[in-house]
Amino acid sequence: MKKSLISLFSIFAVLFLIVSELPAQRGSGQGRNRENRNYNPATVETVRGTVTDINTAGTWGLHVTLKNEKETISVHLGPEWFVKEKLSIAKGDSITVIGSRVKQGGVDVIIAKSVQKNGITLVLRDDNGIPKWSGQGKRRR
Repeated sequence: MKKSLISLFSIFAVLFLIVSELPAQRGSGQGRNRENRNYNPATVETVRGTVTDINTAGTWGLHVTLKNEKETISVHLGPEWFVKEKLSIAKGDSITVIGSRVKQGGVDVIIAKSVQKNGITLVLRDDNGIPKWSGQGKRRR
């Protein structure tokens, strides 16, 4: 009887550990998403320009290349499904991005907090960089 109880307890302990790790592996948005780990509220700025390229092949979703008189910079928006259901962005569009300028791979990029086109603003992240598409009840099903 004692061995059965110990075995049963061990099985429940292992199951508990497995189940408690599942949200972390899915990326609940609480710092586990690689893209918002680098978001720095202290480096938030506004950048305006023309979209010269759109990339959806990257690991972390929709990226656009934004060009203005000062620079050409990669802007990380978020999951393609989240952006496209709320705002259409195409090459040649003029957009305004508010986001955190960070270094990734030694290159400056902007992790967008919001993007505006033709007076429509899409909020992508909160002030701490936590994505709006993550968290309980907000994930795409």
